[in-house]
Amino acid sequence: MSQRTRINNFKDIQLKTGGNIVAVLNRGDGSKEYWYANNIVTNQGDRYYSATIVGTAFPAATSTADFKASNWMHLGTSTTAAAKTDTGPGSSIVSGSIALTSGYPAVNASDVDSDNTGGNAYNIVSWGYSFGTGVANVNSINEGAVLAGSLVGNGTCLTHFLFGASFNKTSSDTLKIFVNHTFSGV
Repeated sequence: MSQRTRINNFKDIQLKTGGNIVAVLNRGDGSKEYWYANNIVTNQGDRYYSATIVGTAFPAATSTADFKASNWMHLGTSTTAAAKTDTGPGSSIVSGSIALTSGYPAVNASDVDSDNTGGNAYNIVSWGYSFGTGVANVNSINEGAVLAGSLVGNGTCLTHFLFGASFNKTSSDTLKIFVNHTFSGV
């Protein structure tokens, strides 16, 4: 379940929702809005994580992509549910993509962004993205996907998610999105 809320920290959001995706919309007036969602790690994402854990290359039969080396968040307007077979957002927003923020992926104390306090644990991998005032200024942002590369449709998608309600970003706003994948062993 996704929804919009105005509260002051990620940890409160995570405790209330269990959502592992958090979008922090910093409005031009200094206020913050938090949007959250749960994601689907795609088939390609499963293959990437398993290959990384055992120290092998991402399977060439599916792709040679390396999400850590070439990782982009793509935003979209589709409301179609995320699925394991997804290869990107359902309807990508022109100028709605951004490369992985420097310092990510991160675990535990290496994630120093105070907006992502829920990502600070040894069993959580956090991916972070920062959209400046000149990027993704559109109405009806409904979805996001993490792709290996800047091109939508390249077939290599780590994760896809939908927010429960759309939100708008203007040229006065900045947006941060955190994807926190927890490896719980259950």
